[in-house]
Amino acid sequence: MKVSIIVPVYNVSQYIVRCINSIINQIYTNIECIIIDDQSKDNSIELCKDIISNYRGPISFTFLKHKINRGLSAARNTGTLQATGDYIYYLDSDDEIYPTTILNLIKAAQEYSDAEIIQGNTYSNQNQEYYHYQPNKTYFSNNEEIQNNFYTTNFPINAWNKLIKKSFIDKYNLFFKEGIIHEDELWCFLVIKKLTSIAFVHEYTYKHYIREGSIMTLNNKKRSSTSWSIILTEVFNYKDEPIFLKQTIIKYLPLYIKWHKIYPQQAQWKLVYKNIKERVKDFRSFSLLCFIIFYTKFFRIHHGKGVFSILSYLIK
Repeated sequence: MKVSIIVPVYNVSQYIVRCINSIINQIYTNIECIIIDDQSKDNSIELCKDIISNYRGPISFTFLKHKINRGLSAARNTGTLQATGDYIYYLDSDDEIYPTTILNLIKAAQEYSDAEIIQGNTYSNQNQEYYHYQPNKTYFSNNEEIQNNFYTTNFPINAWNKLIKKSFIDKYNLFFKEGIIHEDELWCFLVIKKLTSIAFVHEYTYKHYIREGSIMTLNNKKRSSTSWSIILTEVFNYKDEPIFLKQTIIKYLPLYIKWHKIYPQQAQWKLVYKNIKERVKDFRSFSLLCFIIFYTKFFRIHHGKGVFSILSYLIK
């Protein structure tokens, strides 16, 4: 089975050598690595090419280049469309994988051949408790069980460290929303709605580094708020089965309150509000509907001052 490793690259010269070396050192070698230059302004790509020029092993490397900087989502999409492997594996360019990573994931894929995703285990230099996810069993084979885990546990929402059948991505058009950050949140929500089988590998297969200056640590709350308004528009526009409607509201309503208060003037929030009202009506909770209307209307007037700021803090 062939694996396509997708590596978007943008201004990661301090980390890219570590990342590429971790691919070169894979024990399992039926791999193509697709490196996407998202108009990196440093020498990241040159460093990649220097390492690969001295490599004589069986792993193939392909470079693709965007004409303009398009972001992580677009880079992953470009790599996925180019991929020829049976499986896709997303690897962020400031992270690395273990020598046994692809081998262990492929072994699980062979054991659980119906699994559309093989989820690896993650070691992180920070917040290890969050990333170290251990489900109550190794294999889930029905969507209801998978969704229950997604809604009630710290199910890994990250696109990286998942071995994903390319046919699964193609069948349901599971590409990344471009032009936003926190793209994995929306992607995983849509993946979970279609996923019928997933297996988990308990060995560590990924080293995730939280670093200063990354997208996830830059203090850009306005950009995050704008992205979440787009994500939540799609989440609350999704016509879910009644059994999961309540869980969707419980999981995502606090995120609406959290990010709406950061930048309530963002026009997209009006559409989120409209979609939430529709889903709450479907849920048939009059009291919750009244709260949403009250919170949103008065928050826009008072911009989070006084009691409305306290209310949003208590409920987040």
